[in-house]
Amino acid sequence: MTETVPAAAPARWSMRRQLTTGVIGYLVLLSLGVIANDYIVNESAENLVWETLLKAELDHFEGRRQSDPQFQFANAEPLEMFELKNGGADRPDLRALSSGIHDEIIVDQRERVVLIKDGPQSRLVLALDIQDLESREFSIRLAVFASAGASILLLGFLAAWGANRLTQPLLSLASQIQSLNPESRSKTIALPENSSSEIGVIVDAMNNYSHKLDQYIAREHEFISTASHELRTPIAVIKSAVSLTLDGGSLPQQAEHRLNRVQDTLRDIDELLEMLLALAKNPDRLAETRERISLAAMIENIVHQYTGFAQRKGLSIKVDRLPDAWVSAPYQMLHSAIGNLLRNAIEHSHVGEVLVRVESPASVIIENASQGDDIAALASAYARVVRGNGRDGGGIGLALISRLCQHCGWTLTYKATTDSHVLFKIDLQPQTLHAPDQGTVIGLKQLT
Repeated sequence: MTETVPAAAPARWSMRRQLTTGVIGYLVLLSLGVIANDYIVNESAENLVWETLLKAELDHFEGRRQSDPQFQFANAEPLEMFELKNGGADRPDLRALSSGIHDEIIVDQRERVVLIKDGPQSRLVLALDIQDLESREFSIRLAVFASAGASILLLGFLAAWGANRLTQPLLSLASQIQSLNPESRSKTIALPENSSSEIGVIVDAMNNYSHKLDQYIAREHEFISTASHELRTPIAVIKSAVSLTLDGGSLPQQAEHRLNRVQDTLRDIDELLEMLLALAKNPDRLAETRERISLAAMIENIVHQYTGFAQRKGLSIKVDRLPDAWVSAPYQMLHSAIGNLLRNAIEHSHVGEVLVRVESPASVIIENASQGDDIAALASAYARVVRGNGRDGGGIGLALISRLCQHCGWTLTYKATTDSHVLFKIDLQPQTLHAPDQGTVIGLKQLT
């Protein structure tokens, strides 16, 4: 049988990482916006200054030329004038430009801003050398970018520090919640240092929920314990009456058969009550009832107990040679687990024999044969029990046996083979009892 593997959970960013990334992203966008705005405003203002300055110079020159046709512009760095006669072939670089202002134009291997005005006889070109100014402007822009980068790094570090300080109470709260033991009652969560009011609300809600859960579990355990104890008296009376009736003899075969079934059912109910009481106990308290048990002696006792039941179904129970294995466990719990597994094996078998053996160091194996094609239906039934949404017949169910094994720290596994055999195995190692994993609903696993 194959089991569906749950899809891996998607990777999630921590709140600290989200906050830090968001702040750094905002700072980067803000810095780029400020730099872009500064560049646009600076270029616009610069073009307006050049246009105003050069037009003023050109108007002054034309005014002087009107009063004195022989007047020549006095070229001096950084301002020069070129007068190009219409139809000439000189200065093709300047003739190729259109009228108006042109910024950052290379003239005579220097970067200049040029104002061109076409007249009826010539083209006037007024050029201002701005190469040194552009070099200083480039250095200033580099300094601006460097300062912006340094500011982003500094503010990013401060954002990471602030986010870490902000999320530290949440991490402390999560650590406390993760360390909670369901078996530890009345344990509250402490409010972490530097917590906000919102975290205080969460802590109060968690403690309130924990208190209600403790009350619920206490009521459940009290009910199970009370109900189990109250049922023991009538069950003991019925068992005594049935036993006395059977010992009296002279009963019709049909009546004796029915009384035997009643006796078997009473034994199952008695074991069920013991199991419910065990499950209602804390595993640490259950550990106090451990005894030193011989597996061989216990299995011989259980096999003798269920031999009649097997014979009535036309089956036999075969016990392999049992090694001298000793375990430390609650006697009644181990007896119930092995006995009910044997009963389930007999219930689901129709022909042949049920095999019981012990493997070193302390594992009990029960193997039964189903009939023909029933193996598929039986394997499907066991798979439903594994998932916790199925029931099995006869005695104490596999789901409850599995919970008992998990509660006692044992491992219960099964294997359905292609030769119509089903094998159950209880591994009693390690001997230390421990609380069950709360993430697992049922501890029955399939052997591969």
